[in-house]
Amino acid sequence: MRNARGKSSKIGNAIVYIVIILVVVALGGFFAFFTNGFTGDFKTFYVSMGDESILTNTGGLVLSWDSPITIDVKYTFGALSKEVSGYDVIIVPNADNDFAFLVDGEPYSFSAIDDCTSAFDIQREENSFTINYKSLREILDTLYEESVVDFNKSDVDWEKDLFTMIITSYNGESSICIGFRLEDTIIDKVTLDMEVIEF
Repeated sequence: MRNARGKSSKIGNAIVYIVIILVVVALGGFFAFFTNGFTGDFKTFYVSMGDESILTNTGGLVLSWDSPITIDVKYTFGALSKEVSGYDVIIVPNADNDFAFLVDGEPYSFSAIDDCTSAFDIQREENSFTINYKSLREILDTLYEESVVDFNKSDVDWEKDLFTMIITSYNGESSICIGFRLEDTIIDKVTLDMEVIEF
């Protein structure tokens, strides 16, 4: 009987040690994830796109006409409090991708625009939002809707981020910046010459 009890005690101890090790490993992975591999502060606010979690500022996204960008806003301990919810999002020009354009013939600088948010089609939900495609012309025309806007497409670096979305936590204490560019494949306007169309 003693041998049986001794064996069961050893097995029980081994199981306890294994559980402890698994808990430590899980906690290590948890803190590694929310500190970006122990290289930054612990993140209590982050966003995700599909299966990708974004905890720090990033860029390189492409907004295309057939692929709207959907951002999910998340809080590490959001399940513990109903008050931990909500967000704000604004879109501003990327100052590193500046170009000149004309408004009623007067020169303007793209980087000088304070806020482009109102020019975008953003569908907001409680814990997420979706940005739909708009061409650069549509965006500028919306921002200066009472004026005539003109720009040279060759002056724009389409390979660099044109805009930055700044997503801020409900209390304004944390934010994540995501740079994105527009897919330059949309024809702004099509003009038909009716005189040469034959049936």
